Amino acid sequence: MDLGTSAKRTSVSSASTSGWACHGNAGASWGLVVDNRLAHRGAAGLADEEGTVSATDTHVYRIGSITKQFTALAILKLA
Repeated sequence: MDLGTSAKRTSVSSASTSGWACHGNAGASWGLVVDNRLAHRGAAGLADEEGTVSATDTHVYRIGSITKQFTALAILKLA
């Protein structure tokens, strides 16, 4: 996948943000890696529950309790 042109990067960004916003999700940041290189990054929505901070492609999120699901899956795979 080649995202070398500005038009292609704009297309990826537009599709990502419009799809995210229409579902009323809080917010997200993402990166697209192609051939071990960062080809595109973006963000949509709000980064906090209060709705005061916009999500950015450099925002650092608190992970909270999300690791519990991954730990449980790892334990089940070992069983």
